[in-house]
Order: sequence, then structure tokens, then C-alpha cells
Amino acid sequence: MGMNPLPKGARFPKRRYWLGLTGLFFLGLGAWIPLRLALTQASGVPPQGILVLGGNPNRMYWGADLANKHSDLPVWISDGAANRELNLAIFQEGGVAQERITHLLCATDTVTDFTCAVESIANPKMAHIYLVTSDFHMARALAIAYWVLGSRGIRVTPVEVPCLCDIQESALHILRDQLRAILWLTSGRTGASLNPRLRLSD
Repeated sequence: MGMNPLPKGARFPKRRYWLGLTGLFFLGLGAWIPLRLALTQASGVPPQGILVLGGNPNRMYWGADLANKHSDLPVWISDGAANRELNLAIFQEGGVAQERITHLLCATDTVTDFTCAVESIANPKMAHIYLVTSDFHMARALAIAYWVLGSRGIRVTPVEVPCLCDIQESALHILRDQLRAILWLTSGRTGASLNPRLRLSD
């Protein structure tokens, strides 16, 4: 006599178990970050630092000007090693002491701008930073910052640098990098190694 098949819906209990756990995890993650950011906003803490994303010297000039207006704030610059001397020269020209600047060299694209910066920025007292990048780039940067910096309870005040260029980033581009940020939160990986040409428009 052959064995009776499992009742419908009972064939893959392990798969359903893991799918259920995964769903609960993302529901928790989706509630946890807004809660942390709401608590940060309610505290009324003003920006405590400045993060400038590389890719355009104009961002450095704006970052230097902002740093001059807020002379007590530390500055983080996320950019490649090839631009380090130019970036520091722009800040020096703007009267910003080099001791205030941390130049982060590990990023390869916008997602890793944040995943590389977060360990340097995050501390128990850091709750709010200025984010300096180009206007066309800000939507994607904020979408990534929500997950990466938001996971540490750090909120962002955007400072948009006018580009005067005809560049627009697609919703698909933004969604892709949000998914990469979530991947980083769940696995510690950013997905950057999957495509060496991932840096499209930083």
C-alpha cells in the first residue's frame, strides 16, 4: 500500500516557517527605524556633524562653506583616494582646519558611501547630521541614509548642491540602492561586488 500524500498546505512546513520568520523580520525592521528616527526628531538635537559625498568638487565648496558656518562640527568626506588632496585643499582654502576632517576612502558607490561612513559617524551621542550632495543625487542618497544611518538612530538634514545639469535618477535606480541598503542591514554585504560598474552617477 502506497503512502498517503501530505495534506495540501502541509508539504513545505520548513519553507513556510522561514518565509514567516523573514516576513516578521522585515515588518519589525520597517517599524523599528521610523521609531528610532521619531525619537531622535522629538529630542530636538541640532545637526552634530557634516557628511559630504564625493564625485563633484562643487560639493566640497558647499561642504566647506557649511563647515565655516558651523565651526564646532566635525566633517566627514566620502570620496576616492585620488581626490583626497584636492578635497582637503578646497576645505583649507575655505578656512576649515584639517583636524576637523575625516576623509573616508573605502566607498565605491553611493551605498558604500553610507555603509563605510556609518561606523565612523555613529556613536551613542550622534543623532543628527547634515548631508551634502548634488540636488539630482539627493533623493537616492536620502533613501539609502534612511536605512543605513536610520538603523543607528541618526537623522539627516539635506543640503542640496545645485548641479545646473540635465541629470535625473530613475525610481528604479533609487529602489535598487534601497534594496542594497537592506541587504547590508541583514547580511553585512552591500552587493557592490556584483557589478564593478555599479557607480553610475554619484
